Amino acid sequence: MSTSAEHKEKAESNEFFASSLQNPFWDWAVTGTFYAAVHYVEAYLAKHNPPVHSRNHNVRDSNVQGDAVLSTIYDDYRELKNECHDARYQAHITFTQGDVQRLQANLDAVKRAVVPLI
Repeated sequence: MSTSAEHKEKAESNEFFASSLQNPFWDWAVTGTFYAAVHYVEAYLAKHNPPVHSRNHNVRDSNVQGDAVLSTIYDDYRELKNECHDARYQAHITFTQGDVQRLQANLDAVKRAVVPLI
């Protein structure tokens, strides 16, 4: 299992990846932004004693909802997840720079909640 530091490094890498993309790759920026949130959440969970590791998205959703800190950012996390799903599977949906900026605000909320604790 990955450590908190490894998850944080992966989150920062995904965040950098997402920030480096431009038109026509806004869908990949949306995806990268969500996966940055995934790894920030996992970095936080890995700091628990004993460490918590989510086996899949459904388990992670439960972990987010059931944790006192993470439950405060559940709506932000869920929006990132839903938009990422659409970016990957809904070919008729076109994402814009504005969408990426809007979702960055959700990622910022996740980071404000967990980064001080990892």
